[in-house]
Amino acid sequence: MRRLLVPLVVVLAAAVPAQAQPRALALTVRPTWFASSHVLFVRTSWTPSVASTNVSVSVSARGKPVRTLNASHWLIGRKSFEFDLRASLAAGTKLTISVHAGSAAGSVAKTVSLTT
Repeated sequence: MRRLLVPLVVVLAAAVPAQAQPRALALTVRPTWFASSHVLFVRTSWTPSVASTNVSVSVSARGKPVRTLNASHWLIGRKSFEFDLRASLAAGTKLTISVHAGSAAGSVAKTVSLTT
């Protein structure tokens, strides 16, 4: 019986610190382009959503910044951003969308491309 008790205590002691560590911040980005109205929707979501999170979305075209939107202290775990790009884009332009999110759980950045 004593032989089983020592390995059990070692396994339980190793499992407790692994559970106590917070999860790393994970980010999902889904852009949608509406050509008829020249509007770009960028849906972002992240986990864990319990921490106050700052999210920044930047849109660049041809290597030059076009627009940037921010959301500070967001708690829900998802946020949609709407960019009105009527005056600044021609058809067939390649957009680079950079999203940065940061909270107590860490920080993460993701970049996606989209052709108008």
